Order: sequence, then structure tokens, then C-alpha cells
Amino acid sequence: MSVPAMSVPWRVCSADACSGAAAGDGARCIAHLSDTELAASVAGPGAQIDARGVQVTGGLLRRLVQRCTDRERGGAVFGACDFSDAEFVSRVDLAGAHFDGSARFHGAMFRDRARFSGAYFAREADFSGATFDGPAAFGAARFARVRFADTTFADDAEFSAVRWRGHAQFTKARFGGEARFGRSTFSAFARFDAARFGSVSFFEVTFQRTASFRGSWFGGDARFVSARFDELARFERAEFARQARFDGSSFGGEATFAATNFGGAVSLQSVHCARTLGLRWATFEGKLGALASAVAGVDLSRAVCKQPVSLSVATPAVICDGTEFRSGANLFARWADLQLDDASFSGSSLLSGASKLSGINEEPVVDALRVPGGAIARRSIPRLVSALRADLGGVTFDDIDLERTRMSGAKNLDRVRLNGSVVLARTPRGPRAGLALPPVWWWSRRQVLGEEATWRSARRKSRGWRSPTDRSRVHALATANDAGQARRDAERIAAAYRDLRKGREELRNAPGAADLYYGEMEMRRHAAPRLSVERLLLSAYWLVSGYALRAGRALACLLVALTLAAVAFHQFGFSDLRTPFADTTAAAAASVTRSVGSPGTLPHDLHELGSAATMPEAWIYAAAAAVPGVTLPKAQLTVAGHAIAIAVHLLGPLFLGLALLSVRGRVKRS
Repeated sequence: MSVPAMSVPWRVCSADACSGAAAGDGARCIAHLSDTELAASVAGPGAQIDARGVQVTGGLLRRLVQRCTDRERGGAVFGACDFSDAEFVSRVDLAGAHFDGSARFHGAMFRDRARFSGAYFAREADFSGATFDGPAAFGAARFARVRFADTTFADDAEFSAVRWRGHAQFTKARFGGEARFGRSTFSAFARFDAARFGSVSFFEVTFQRTASFRGSWFGGDARFVSARFDELARFERAEFARQARFDGSSFGGEATFAATNFGGAVSLQSVHCARTLGLRWATFEGKLGALASAVAGVDLSRAVCKQPVSLSVATPAVICDGTEFRSGANLFARWADLQLDDASFSGSSLLSGASKLSGINEEPVVDALRVPGGAIARRSIPRLVSALRADLGGVTFDDIDLERTRMSGAKNLDRVRLNGSVVLARTPRGPRAGLALPPVWWWSRRQVLGEEATWRSARRKSRGWRSPTDRSRVHALATANDAGQARRDAERIAAAYRDLRKGREELRNAPGAADLYYGEMEMRRHAAPRLSVERLLLSAYWLVSGYALRAGRALACLLVALTLAAVAFHQFGFSDLRTPFADTTAAAAASVTRSVGSPGTLPHDLHELGSAATMPEAWIYAAAAAVPGVTLPKAQLTVAGHAIAIAVHLLGPLFLGLALLSVRGRVKRS
């Protein structure tokens, strides 16, 4: 044996060049005992064996098995046995063996195939630091508590259908070949931290307690297909060099893959997680595909996805704060609140609601959303809660609720596509009253961004406005008395409206762009200083035409202007109200007199006016002055009348143009 005699903690065999432990009170190890001495040392089934540091040949192992065979129990039965630092120089066959006492193989070396299939370990089994040069077979074995810490499996390792009743520790174990744990059951803590695998299969494995793979390295394909994790599953800082498959797996507790690196494709099809599916800080070198349900949420914060991502999830929350989607992502969600703060989308992406997802059970998610009384707290359509500072270039939103979305600082909103099924917030209905000017007001019906709803919820005319979140309302209220901050917030919201409007205009979506334009102008108006010319002009633009989007306002303003002008003409605009349209020449006067007839009769043509002007005639004169291209009669006007005419010449075409522009826009949007 290669263990130096001076380094071992046992009494060494007296045979030359042997460092095995002396058996009992004798001077020699069991490898150097005669048959009679071995029979005395190993009395029969259940005997204790001390083979520390012994070189175990095939012959010696057969002698030990023969001495300990129990026909009634159907195999060799060992009591406490210690093969620490032993060297098994030939094939080991302990299939079906029973270890009623502790079994210690610490630091042992298995030079050939080792079979422990069907073996039963009633107490602690210790294979830590052992080396298996050939295939190792433990299929259908039963362990109480076992340690394979720092164990080396140079060839394939078979652990299929094993029952692990106690703590199973594989910390820093190394698997050079394929490791198979299919259909095994771990009843206690299973620890594989810092283990190194080649190809590994945990097909239909059940982990009834915590399973930890922190810092593990998977050099080949890693298959956790149909695995069941009843409690916490930990894969933090693990590394998957090739494909990782978790199809059909279920997680009864948290499933955390924080800071894990996936070098190949990742498949999470038909996965269910009873709590949070955590992928924070993970790196995906290959494609990520998932069809999953998670009762508490899916967390992709700060993850880096270098290849296309396809996620279909039923969950209350999807968190992608700071996530990088470098090749785009297709995210289909149900019931979810989406959070995309600081996320970036470098390729074409789709964020959409989904019909019922086949292949997963979303009932646990729905049950978690029920409120007392059995009602479900929200609709199945996903809600984008926040996209602060996100880069949304190339993102299409479809069948998604943007009613309470916060987008301050978001980039490339002009490249965002909002399909018709997107839900936006709307202005409050009906008249409102309060301590403001005017004391009674109402809101023009339109779609608004959640950011504007938050901003208005902290203003004086806040009645009817709902803030997207309590947190955002707290910020809005904190800055309500800060005029400078309120203007800066309005300016940011205007920029968001402007960019989203450009995106809809590029798609020739006039109805969708109109409300965004109205919102943009509203925020621009409130962003301007209160006593500035810009604020005055924008306020006038809003008042008289609703930013050229409300035809009724422009027509009403035109009618009011014409009526006021008519009254002004009638009262003090004409120099002589009895003959306001009389010409200076008698011929003209006679002509006018013949054409008009008796006083008070309405003329058939404005050029025929010549008698005392009535109010309707003054209104018609004002209307003619407002319409470009209509020739007016030569009226005798006062200085005030000339001023009124100039005002009508300017305001009439303006109001008429705004009305026509609004009508044109309305026709395009219909």
C-alpha cells in the first residue's frame, strides 16, 4: 500500500512494505492473516472489519464476503467496517451487501469496476476522498447518511433508483464520465455544492428536502427532466457548459439560479414553481425557452441573455430589472405584473398577453391571487408596471395593460409598437368640483399614460385620478409643492408621449397617435413656466381647439367670435346704423335702395345691403368677414369697427382652419 507508515493513525501491519492496520490485537493486517486467523478475526455475518490502509485483492474480498454471507438475508452482512485509505486492486462486487454498522471508505481507491448495486447502508456511509478509476454502480442502493465529498469518479457513476434516507453529501465530487441519478429519492438534504459533472441525469428524481448545487460545474448535458424539488432548490453560481433541461420539473419552494452561467440552450418546459423562479444575475449564452408557472414570480433581474429568449409564463410577477436581451425576447404572460426598469432590448421583441397556456397548471397561481370571498384580484392580461430608464427599442406590446405603467427615462420609445389591443389609462368621467380655478371642471375623454395619472393625482384637480402605485404617488405628493420638479416631471412625461406617438404614426395608426399627441401637448403646457409666452400660447391652443383634435371647441369658438363681432358691429362698429352700407355716391345709394326694398327686409346678397342694419345682418356681415375669399360690401365703419373687422379677418380663418383640421383628423381616426 502506498500510504506511508509514519502518516497513518493506526498500528501498522508488521509485514514488509505494508501499511495496513493490524487486525485486532495481532501484528498483521487482514490481508496477511491465514485462513484460521481470518476466521477468528471475522467470525461471520455482522462481523466488524478493520481494513484501513489494506491492499484488498479480489481473493481477499471474496474471503471476506464468504465469511459474512447470511443466506437468510440473501447476501453479505457486515457490521461496522472501515476500509479507509484501502486500495481495491481488482473488481469489487458488493452488490446486495448489508452494512448494519457504519461503512467507512474514506480515501479508498477502487482500481477497477465497483459494484454496490442494491446494497443497504443502515448507518453512515463515508466515501469522501475516495477514487473510483472504473465504473461505479450504486443502483437501487439504500443509504442512511452518506458522504461522497471530494470523491472522484473517473468513469461512469450509476446511482439510479437509490433511496437516500439521510443527508447525502457530494460536495466537490468529480464525475469524469456520465452520472445517472434517475428515479432516485433524496429524503433529506442533498448537497452537491462545487461538484464537477460531465453529463448528468436526474430524470424523475425526488428531492424531499433542500437540494443544493451551488458552484457546481456541468461539463456535459445536464438533464433534470421531470425532477421534483419539494423544498428549496439552489443553483447559485453554477455553470452549465452545455444544454440544461428542466422540462416537466416541479419546485415546491424557491428555485434560485442566481449568478448561474448557462453555456448552452436552457429548456424549462412545463415547469411549476410554488414560490419564486429566480434567475437573477444569470448569463445565458444559448437560447432560453420556458413554459412555466410560478406562484410568487419569475425574477430575471440583471440577467444577460445573449441569444433569443422565449418565455411563456403564468405568474403574478415578472421582474426584469436591468436585464439585457441582446437578441430580443418573446414574452407571453398571464396574470403577471411586469417590471422592466433599466432593461434593454437589442433585437425585435414581443411582450404580450396569452390565452390559456397548455402544458402547465396555473390553478395554484390563480388561487394565490384570490381575495376573501373567492374573487380573483386581477385580470389574466399582464400589466406593465414599470419601465423606468429601460431601452425599449424594437419592442412590440400586444394584449397588455399599460394603464399604470411608469416610463420616465425610457429610451427609444419612438421604436415601440403599441398594437390595438393594448390597454391604456383613461381620463376620469363626468364633471368634478373642488378648490381650484375654475371650481367645476371635466376632462376630455382620452387615453393617458400611467405617468400622467400619477402626476395629476398630486395636483389640485386630482379627483378621479388613480396613481399606478403607492410608491409613485408618494413621490408625486412629495414634489407637489415643488413647481420646478413638477415641471421637470411633466417634461419627461411629454418626451415619453412624443416618442410613443412617433411610433404609432410610423405605423399609420392615426387613432392611437391622436391621444398620445394630446397627452404630449398637455404635458408640454404644464412643463412651461406659468407666466411664459409658451404657456399662454399652448393654453390658448388647448382652449380653442383641444390642440386641433376637438372640432367642437373650434366651431364653438368660431360661433362665439362671430356673435361677439356681430354685437360689436351692431352697437358701435357702424358709423351710421340706419345706413351702415350706404355708398358715398347717389347712384350707388339709389341702386342699393332699389335692391334692398323696405327697411328691415334681409337682402339677398351682401352687396345689396343699404338700409338700417338688423342684428342678423350684422352677424352675416361678420361671418362674411371671417371667410376668406368672400367680397364684403362697402360699409361705413368707425375706428372700432375697422378694428373689429381686422380681428374677425384674423380669428375667423384661424378658428375655421382649426375646425377643419380637427374634422379631418377625426375622419382619419374613424
